[in-house]
Amino acid sequence: MSLKRKIATTAAAAALLAGMGIPALAQQKPPPLEPGATRPGGKPAPLASPAPAAPPAAPPPAAAAPAAPAVPADEPAAVARLRSLLPPNSTLNYAAAETTDPARGAVRLTAVTLRNGARSVTADELILDGLREDGVAEAIARNLTGREGEAVTFTLAELRLGGMVVQRPPDQQLMPDMIRADAIRLQGFAVPDPEASIAFRQLDIEEYGPGRPTRLALSDLDIGMPRNREADRVRLGRLLARGLDAAALLRAAVEQQPPPPLAAGRQALEMEDLQVGAGGRTIVSVASARASGEQDAQGSGTGSLAIRGIRVEPMPGLDEWLRRFGYDALVLELSMDGRYDAPTGRVEVSSLSFGGRDIGALGLSFVIDGATQKAMEALDFSGIRLISAGVRYVDQSLYARFMRDHAREMGAPEQQLREQYAAMAGGFLTAPGKSGLDGLREAVQRFIRGQAREIEVTARPPQPLSIEQFQGPPPGGPAEIQQLLGLAATAR
Repeated sequence: MSLKRKIATTAAAAALLAGMGIPALAQQKPPPLEPGATRPGGKPAPLASPAPAAPPAAPPPAAAAPAAPAVPADEPAAVARLRSLLPPNSTLNYAAAETTDPARGAVRLTAVTLRNGARSVTADELILDGLREDGVAEAIARNLTGREGEAVTFTLAELRLGGMVVQRPPDQQLMPDMIRADAIRLQGFAVPDPEASIAFRQLDIEEYGPGRPTRLALSDLDIGMPRNREADRVRLGRLLARGLDAAALLRAAVEQQPPPPLAAGRQALEMEDLQVGAGGRTIVSVASARASGEQDAQGSGTGSLAIRGIRVEPMPGLDEWLRRFGYDALVLELSMDGRYDAPTGRVEVSSLSFGGRDIGALGLSFVIDGATQKAMEALDFSGIRLISAGVRYVDQSLYARFMRDHAREMGAPEQQLREQYAAMAGGFLTAPGKSGLDGLREAVQRFIRGQAREIEVTARPPQPLSIEQFQGPPPGGPAEIQQLLGLAATAR
């Protein structure tokens, strides 16, 4: 099973467990056990230390909950209702049952075992309040362990459900969008697997259900992929999502379908402390990433993205380049702001910036129209037109390092090479009687000579240009291209 599908299946399984309450545990078949795996505890250790986090108390053995030979005569009504909700061929055993609130039908069970064939789930404690045929007002289960035969398939320190409703049509498989819940909490969850083990400290889900703007908060995610040589561990400190229809997204993930369109409103996604490791060391890390957007019922709206503290350590294919130009690692940032008008397909990206510490910063901006949703779904780009565009580069030493290295390779003075390349650019950007190239030529030559650290080129066509006009051979030389695009440049 691929890692992408593994993560999607695990997330969906968590929702299904919550949706059916404890009865669903007997229906799910979690991934197979990695020998010797245990439930993780608190925040994972740094990647430099491959040892797993210290687990809490080991789950009780499968035989801890003694099998009851028959249903107790004085069994509380809530427990009898629970039995009636179990799938066929399932059994429920427990050590003791206590009615805590007769008026609400609240009950507390200890040493619980749910079994269906070779699959079983045990729990130290199960509390049910307001159990109905279609859901439960509140449910708490502690120290759950799922097994396939004698093999542990998942562990869960605590499960809390609030305001749960399950709308499952007869004879249909339970899917994530058949569940509604005011609040779901999973703590200390782990699914061990020899190919891709997954664990997290806590997952909180609020306002879950189809058509609801769900809030999701995940902490201390740890994914192990011991057989993957390029990257064998991924850790995430915190993930927060707001305003997304999580039920619809999970169903699409389970069915391996494209995600559904975003609903009207505001959405936000935040991530902190991402680490990708290999062989016990971090190779890529991201301090934070934030994306947000807001759109109306037509699909028009605004969006922004900011990824900070991207650090890429030396690795095969990159370390030689880093040493050549004198970098210990790549430290990068990415940001973007944009706007979209659905009826006209107008896209305005006011800033798309990508920069690296002691490298430089590249900024892009553009305005196009005709990129309607219908055209994009049909992959029809014929109606897209360029309104304007711009590119800006600020050198923070990369170009200077490149020229020094190039001069060393060529065995020539650096300034001599700069002048040589400036002359070549000047010859290319010169056309008799075409003064429109003068500004371009001067800006490019100043940057090449090192007289400017920043260069900006803008395109403002006299008339919007269809994408089809960029296909085929150029309309002429540099002067004709400058006039067609309305090119101008400045160097600072």
